[in-house]
Amino acid sequence: MFSLRTYHAEAAAHRHAFHQLVLPRAGVLEMEIEGRGGRVERGRAAFVGAGERHAFEARGANRFVVVDLPAAWIEPRDEALLERGFLVMDGRTELLLDGLADVPPQRPEAAEVWSRLLLDALHRERPALGGLHDARRLIEAEPERRHDIAWLARLCGLGRAQFYRRFTALHGEAPATLQRRCRLALALARLRDADEPIARVACEVGYSEHSALTRALRRAYGQPPRRLRGE
Repeated sequence: MFSLRTYHAEAAAHRHAFHQLVLPRAGVLEMEIEGRGGRVERGRAAFVGAGERHAFEARGANRFVVVDLPAAWIEPRDEALLERGFLVMDGRTELLLDGLADVPPQRPEAAEVWSRLLLDALHRERPALGGLHDARRLIEAEPERRHDIAWLARLCGLGRAQFYRRFTALHGEAPATLQRRCRLALALARLRDADEPIARVACEVGYSEHSALTRALRRAYGQPPRRLRGE
């Protein structure tokens, strides 16, 4: 899973049972992975394999995105990244981090999609169809996030208007329409599966307030949240 971390001092060498990706947001992190020294700083990341002995040290202000990766999320081709340990980041990786900002994904399915996109970017391969499928995956996996259309367009290497047209032509619906549909589906699932206040569900799936979710559910399903919940 994702976390935002600040490191304050040298840490004793340790190991863990999962892979770990360390990506920079600010500052420098000196690392040693199985005796290999390197830095995590702007333009450079670290990929620690499960069971690998590693230590780190940071000085001054710093902030890093740390991703704990279960083995099931790793593809065979990612072994080449693990073997290198310290990785050069290109503009796409930096752009993904900008989109992530300081709001790490909370749900496992969203975390898996973000992880895969970051790993693919670290392979430094151009995505199919210029990233339009990636944009859809991000919206579907995390509809509660306020995806910035201008940022999604940059991720695809397109202007905003061109992104909107090409996305709609490829996927059959506009980005905002897809997000509304996925956000409502997530809200409905949360209402039916969890006994929590409707206001909290509204906030956590991306609505500004209880009434906004109620209006959206009435338009889509013809019933208010409590009726859909079976109360």
